[in-house]
Amino acid sequence: MKPNFLPNDPGIGCGTGGYALFAGRLSPEKGLHTLLDAWAKLRSPLTLKIAGGGPLADEVRHAADRDRRIEVLGRCDHDEVLSLLKEAAFFVFPSVWYEGLPHTIIESFAVGTPVVASHLGAMCELVRDGETGLHFAPGDSADLAGRVGWLLDHPVERSSMRTNARREYEERYTAERNYDLLMNIYRSILDQRSAIMAGRSRRV
Repeated sequence: MKPNFLPNDPGIGCGTGGYALFAGRLSPEKGLHTLLDAWAKLRSPLTLKIAGGGPLADEVRHAADRDRRIEVLGRCDHDEVLSLLKEAAFFVFPSVWYEGLPHTIIESFAVGTPVVASHLGAMCELVRDGETGLHFAPGDSADLAGRVGWLLDHPVERSSMRTNARREYEERYTAERNYDLLMNIYRSILDQRSAIMAGRSRRV
C-alpha cells in the first residue's frame, strides 16, 4: 500500500505548457474511451498528451492519427511524468472505477496543477470541485468536454485552482504534515489509555 503523502516535494510548476495531461494505464477502467470521446467533442485546439501503456495503446494511437491535438507519449518514468505535470494546464483523471488513493492526483497538487476528475469514489473526495479542480459525471464524455471547456474559458479561476492545489498538498500530503498527524493520533491513544487507567485506579 502506498502512503498518503509524498516523501519528497517535487516543487511547483508553471503550467504554461499549453496542454492537458493524462498519465496512467491505458485500459478501459481508467476512462480512456470517455477521454477520447470528450476530446472529439471539445471545440478547442488544446493538446491532450497521453502518457502510459496498456491494452488500449493501439486504440489511443489510432485516435491520435485522426486528431492532431492528441499526442501519444508511450510509457514514461516517474520523473518524466512529474515534469509533464508541472507544465500541464491541468491533469485529467477520468477513471470509471473506484480508485484507492491515486498518487498522481497528489503529485498534481504538489506541482500546483488542477485536476479534472470523475465524480466517483476517492477522486471526488480528493479533488474539491471549483477549488482544486473540477468534477464530471463518470463515463460522460459530453460532461467532461464541457468541464474542460469551462476551465479553458476561465483562466483566472484556473490560476486560483493552481494556488489551491499546491496549498492542499502542503496542508495534507507532505511527509512532515503526515508525521504530525500520526503523532497526534498516537498522543490521543495514549491520553485515552491514561484516562482509562486512571478510572480503573479510582474504582480500586
